[in-house]
Amino acid sequence: MIRLTEHTLHNLDLFAGLGRDEITAVLDIVNVRAFRAGQIIFRPGDASDRLMLLHHGTVKTYIHVGGQERIMHVFQPGDAFCGLLFGTRHGDLPWAEAMTDAVVCIMDEAAFMRFMVNFPRLCLNLFRYMADHHAADMRRIEGLLQANATHRLIHVLLEIGHRLGYDHADVFALDPTFTQEDLASMIGVARPTVSTMINDLRRLGVLSGSGRNLIVHRQAALQFLNDDNF
Repeated sequence: MIRLTEHTLHNLDLFAGLGRDEITAVLDIVNVRAFRAGQIIFRPGDASDRLMLLHHGTVKTYIHVGGQERIMHVFQPGDAFCGLLFGTRHGDLPWAEAMTDAVVCIMDEAAFMRFMVNFPRLCLNLFRYMADHHAADMRRIEGLLQANATHRLIHVLLEIGHRLGYDHADVFALDPTFTQEDLASMIGVARPTVSTMINDLRRLGVLSGSGRNLIVHRQAALQFLNDDNF
């Protein structure tokens, strides 16, 4: 049986600033589930009237295009997702899969509406969350649309670093959770193409490490994006 405490729930951005009584009310109504790495959390055809809050682990959402997986988002602890935020009330959900062991807090629409009425601070937190992520998505899409495949890969690696909290790190290691297949899915190329690009970027000093150990050198990556003669 999984139990969340007041302290652990405070770590979810959506509940930041709530008082003890409000947190107690949240704990009384959320449904908490654990998923093992590789387990499907939801899929097309499932009910889309849920709000999910990722407490622990990493989750990806994806669709299938031409028989190939295309990753839409990668969620980290504190993120909110599922039908209530995807705008899929009258359409299918994407697939969601736990990339690592994950713990998810789940609320249906009725439960979330009660929170919105009783705790309006939640509404403000949610709007802030959606605005921040929408702005980040627009920046990412703009960068990817204007970039060639190698640039798209670097944009994705830097975005993953941002999501993992490495904004100010000159060098950071990519979580081995992210495979070359995942990276290929995120930039719309085949896995062997990603492997070739990674090897090329290692020779240029943008990346280092061997095998699945992938280390990103931020300044070299930014210079590569800005310098056609790198």
